[in-house]
Amino acid sequence: MKFLLTKYLAFCICLSLLSTLFAVTPESDQRTCAAVLVEDFESYASTEELAKIWYNVQHGGMMHQSLELMIKSSGKHSLKCAYLTTRSADKFYAPICRVSKWDLTGCNAIRFWLKPDGSARELTFQLNIANAEGKNIHDLWEYTIHPMKGDTSGQMIIVPFSELAHNIKYADAPDVSPVFKPESVIEVALYIGGIHDEPGEGIYYFDDFMGIHTN
Repeated sequence: MKFLLTKYLAFCICLSLLSTLFAVTPESDQRTCAAVLVEDFESYASTEELAKIWYNVQHGGMMHQSLELMIKSSGKHSLKCAYLTTRSADKFYAPICRVSKWDLTGCNAIRFWLKPDGSARELTFQLNIANAEGKNIHDLWEYTIHPMKGDTSGQMIIVPFSELAHNIKYADAPDVSPVFKPESVIEVALYIGGIHDEPGEGIYYFDDFMGIHTN
C-alpha cells in the first residue's frame, strides 16, 4: 500500500511539472501582431506611375527613382534610387518622399530590404505623424542607418520605434506628440548621404516595407 501511494504521489508531481512546462500563455499576455505590408512596389505599372507617389522633394541633391526588375527582395519590383550628392551645405544628401497614411497600429518597428552601393553613405529613414486633429505639422521621427564600406549585400533593416529620434526643428506648430504614434504616420522619407560622407553618385535599392512587432 505504501509503495502504491509513493508511485501515485510521484505521478502527480510529474503531471504538475508537465502542466507548468507546456502551459498556454493567456491571450492577454501574448504579443501577437500580424505584419503589415505597407509598400512592396508591386502596384506600379511604370516608373512614371511610381514617381507620382515616391516623388522628389524641392531640396537636396539629385535623386532619380525608378522601378527595378532584377535587383529586389521579392516579387517583381523594387525601388531603385540613383542619387548624386555634393559638398554643398544644401546638397550633401539626396531625398525621396512618399505622402500616404500608413496605419501601423499594433506594430513597434518597421522592417525593409536595403541593398546599398558600398559607399557607406548614411541612410536616414524618416516618418512624419499627424497631430491630434489629423493635420500635417511636420512632426518628424527619424532613424539613421550606417552601411559598411564596401557592403553591397541585400539586407533586412529593422527600425524600432523606440529608437526613433524626435526631430522637431521643422515642426509647423507646437503641438508635436511627446511619443511616437504608429497609427498616425502620414509620410515617409528616405535621405541618402550624411554631412560627413564623401560626396558622389551611387544607387540604393529598397523593397518590402513592413510594420512588425518584435519581442
